[in-house]
Amino acid sequence: MTHPAPSLSLVDSDPAELAVDALVIGLHSQPDEDGALLPAAGAESIAAAFDGRLTATLALLGATGAPGEVTKLATLGTVAAPLIVAVGLGDEPPGSAPAPETLRRGTGAAVRALAGSESVALALPVPDDADAPAVLRGILEGALLGSYRFAGYKTKPQPGRREPVKALQVVVPDAADAAAGSEVARGEAVARAVRLTRDWVNTPRTSCARRRSPTPWWPPPRAPAWRSRCSTSSSSRPVATAASWRSARAPRPRRGW
Repeated sequence: MTHPAPSLSLVDSDPAELAVDALVIGLHSQPDEDGALLPAAGAESIAAAFDGRLTATLALLGATGAPGEVTKLATLGTVAAPLIVAVGLGDEPPGSAPAPETLRRGTGAAVRALAGSESVALALPVPDDADAPAVLRGILEGALLGSYRFAGYKTKPQPGRREPVKALQVVVPDAADAAAGSEVARGEAVARAVRLTRDWVNTPRTSCARRRSPTPWWPPPRAPAWRSRCSTSSSSRPVATAASWRSARAPRPRRGW
C-alpha cells in the first residue's frame, strides 16, 4: 500500500565528496548575533567549499534557521552533490547537538522536500559522546518516516507526483561502530511499525474483504476473531450479522445498586 522504504546506510567520508543527488545540512539561528546564520556541526567541509559565503547565500534565499524550515541551494559544482538542502534546527544548542526531536522533525521535512531524488546524504550533527545514540536515532527515524507516502487506490500514474527518496546515506563519525549499526536496525524496525500503522489508518475498513492474498495484512495476524467475522456479500462489501456484533462487544460493568 505504500512506497517501499528507502535503503539506509552509514558513511564516514567527507560529505562534500559524496556523489548523491542532494546533500542535507543543518542551519542554526543566532539571536544574539542579529539573526546571523550558523551551519550546524557536520557541514564544516561544505561551508569551507563555499569560501565562507554559504550562510550569506542562504540568507539571501530567505533562510532564517527556524526549526523545520527547508531552503534549497544549487551548488554549481562547488561540491560533488548538485543540490544542498539546509534545514533549520533553531537556535544554536548549548550542547554538542540539538534535541533528538528537533533533528527528527527537521530530517523528515528535508527528506519530504526532496521527493523525486534517487539518493540523499544527511550531514547533520552527530556527536561523538554519550548523546550520540539518541541523536542518531532521531535522524534515522526522521529520514525513514519522512519518505512515507500512501500509495493505495492509485490505479493511474500521475506525471506531476514525485516518488519518495530511494536511498539515504547518513554521515557519522565512524560508520563501522557497532552501536551506530544497532541504531540503524532499531530505526528501521520502528519505521516499519509506524509505516504499517499509517497504512492501517489510511485504509478504509471496507477494504478488508477485498484483499484475499495468502497472507492478508489486515486484520493483523493477532486478530483472528475479526478476520473470521469479515465476510463478503455478492457486492464484495463486508457484512456483519447481529450475532457477530453481540459477540464482539465486551460485557458492560454492572452498577453497584
